[in-house]
Amino acid sequence: MSTMISIPIPEPLANIYERASDADKVKAQWLIEVVLNDLFHNQSDSLANTVKEMSQKASERGLTPDILDELLKDDE
Repeated sequence: MSTMISIPIPEPLANIYERASDADKVKAQWLIEVVLNDLFHNQSDSLANTVKEMSQKASERGLTPDILDELLKDDE
């Protein structure tokens, strides 16, 4: 389950995000989730453990390595 939150960011960055493709927005959301999880979830966890947990959750939600590769692939 996801919940929307609001975080103040510089306006130019917000504009870039708003103009980004859906795939790039997904990438940004995943990165933000990893960072926030690492900062607040369990401060004794290492980033490696956090990434492992995120990978496990993504897999449970149907995100396969192939789908992830496609999402992370640079637009050419």
